[in-house]
Amino acid sequence: MKKTERMVFYYDLSISAESRTFAAPKPISVRRAFELMDMVPLEQRIKQYSKGREELYVSGWKKDGDVISILINKSDKGISDPVFTIPKEKKRRTAQKQEKEGQDFSVHLIVKLSEDSLQPALVLIEYCTGLGIFVVQKLFNQILADAKKLSPSDFEQTHPDGSVDENGKPKKYNVVFKSEFEGHVSDDLKSDIDNGKIQSIELTT
Repeated sequence: MKKTERMVFYYDLSISAESRTFAAPKPISVRRAFELMDMVPLEQRIKQYSKGREELYVSGWKKDGDVISILINKSDKGISDPVFTIPKEKKRRTAQKQEKEGQDFSVHLIVKLSEDSLQPALVLIEYCTGLGIFVVQKLFNQILADAKKLSPSDFEQTHPDGSVDENGKPKKYNVVFKSEFEGHVSDDLKSDIDNGKIQSIELTT
């Protein structure tokens, strides 16, 4: 693969709903979920992991019609300092990080929203070791949790039984919204499966 080339994965993104007090809360559209996440200031979309050794942050977030372009970075203080060499000249140089610095890498994410609010959104994400879709999913869910703190009423739903509280107002229950990604099967893999070319599959975690 050339320096200017990227491996890209395709996913369907949908939003699920959970509640501790009601078994079947109503999910929201992906479009609405991004509107909620957009309420969280960019500078607050920085999350620490591994006891502060790793930081995930959103460095770019742009919406153009039904397309959302996102740049997600990861700063890792635990990665070894990069080493540069010239073997024939027996030269070796280490680029040493400063105390608070982490080695930074990033992924671009493209979200194509569906005109049908009931349908998932199409997501394209470039491949990057250590910054895969499950890391992105965790970050999105944390940003949604931050949005709930800013606007709790957007995470409440009216109970369908029509019951009211002591003030005569419709009873409501709290809802948690979470992002869910489902990967697309590549044409090559589908062809290999259909034609019986796969002899074994090894799963790694």
